[in-house]
Amino acid sequence: MKENQPLPSQQIIDCLNTDYGIAVIKLTRLPLGADMNASVYRALELDGTSYFVKLKHGHHHDISLTILALLQASGIQQIIPPIKTIHDRVSQHIDDFTLIVYPFIDGQNGFCHHLTDDQWVTLGKVLRRVHEFDVPSSIKDRIRQETYSPKWREVVRSLDAYIDGTLTGDKTALKLQAFMREHRTVIHRLVDRAEFLSQKIQEQSPEFVLCHSDIHGGNVLIDGNGAIYIVDWDEPIMAPKERDLMFIGGGVANIWNNLHEEEFFYKGYGKTKINKEILAYYRHERIVEDIALYGEALLLTTAGGKDRLEMYKQFMDMFNSRGVVDIAFKTDEESTLNAPLQVRLVSSEKEKKKALDFRQKHFFDQRGVQDPYAWALEKKDHLHWLLYENGKVIGYAHVQIWPNHRAALRIIVINEQVRGQGMGKHLMDFCEQALKQQGITLLQTEASPNAHLFYKRLGYIEMPFNNPDGEPTHPDDQAMGKYL
Repeated sequence: MKENQPLPSQQIIDCLNTDYGIAVIKLTRLPLGADMNASVYRALELDGTSYFVKLKHGHHHDISLTILALLQASGIQQIIPPIKTIHDRVSQHIDDFTLIVYPFIDGQNGFCHHLTDDQWVTLGKVLRRVHEFDVPSSIKDRIRQETYSPKWREVVRSLDAYIDGTLTGDKTALKLQAFMREHRTVIHRLVDRAEFLSQKIQEQSPEFVLCHSDIHGGNVLIDGNGAIYIVDWDEPIMAPKERDLMFIGGGVANIWNNLHEEEFFYKGYGKTKINKEILAYYRHERIVEDIALYGEALLLTTAGGKDRLEMYKQFMDMFNSRGVVDIAFKTDEESTLNAPLQVRLVSSEKEKKKALDFRQKHFFDQRGVQDPYAWALEKKDHLHWLLYENGKVIGYAHVQIWPNHRAALRIIVINEQVRGQGMGKHLMDFCEQALKQQGITLLQTEASPNAHLFYKRLGYIEMPFNNPDGEPTHPDDQAMGKYL
């Protein structure tokens, strides 16, 4: 249960009595929801009538309640409309909080209760109606609009300093620090791909529809008769339909990751063309947001009490086998099956083997030696990228991160059969952009005589290599660098 009662219980009871005419005899706080800015309660009247009460920080929820009422009025029965105050308002302000009251539905959410095939079909039908709902122009501009904001990506990047630094937090913070350090490459891949996909999607200008924005199992309520309801409409948004569809098969809380469930959902939703790139973006971005929120809460503060261990567990669960991270990466791979070129940061054991095999065959075999730097695939300060063409590896790059916002390009190699076709430049451009997003301002390299012109054309200039390990530049190589 969340600690730190936001308002005294009596103050909430008085509001329900005065503003709603509800004579509460008992108010019980419920251990529900992951929103750290909201608390929920069950209010009981003398005659046994119960109400679901939500208290949320801030005063910006009226538009979402208006939309909820419109959806319910349009005939969508799987919507629970808010109970209005005696002054005909859909919510009531108490100090810095907004109080919203609903009829209490006695049931279980989708985290605790597996949906039946028929319930999946119903959920599909309901979500299709939401996406097709014609939002009145008078309120459309007041609804949040998707902007593909980099906010959470920037927060995650800023956490790098805390991952590497000395923490003074509790055991939970130290455990999370170690976990994030161990999974740094995967986290960087999530952030970099979300960034790349967000830019690509904006060039496509996809159609925006009304979306719930958080339609995971915890926000689907099943009552004792098997009827389902979609709850928690706090943050509706005008966005591509994939903003909601990412949750179907997305694996949030390690459920809803079954192909059988997807089949019945889309049987209800109906035929539709799903943009896999947009789906991949949202699955990456949601994980990035959770990493940012949990990371800030656990690394930068000691608040939360007993909830801290639960937050830490939920953080780690994202990285479980067949969890949200695996599903996001799989979606990303599926989205690029038809793309001629793609670059991916090596993070899985399967990709590590591909990288080792490729660099041995196309780099070290040419020099007649066995790869002496295979250990670098296991080091967190070494980044490795694979360049794919139609699903086949055709290029590889290895970069070592140095202190003071510097990095060293250790290897870049392209399959001999496709050299001279701009593949090396494509891979370099991607690596430079990814490093720049991580705060690297200078990329340096030791250019062999036959590669000097390649780097020069990319804007590299001669400069001292200044290897922090003290190793001198090879006498046949030219030290070069480029400010990013």
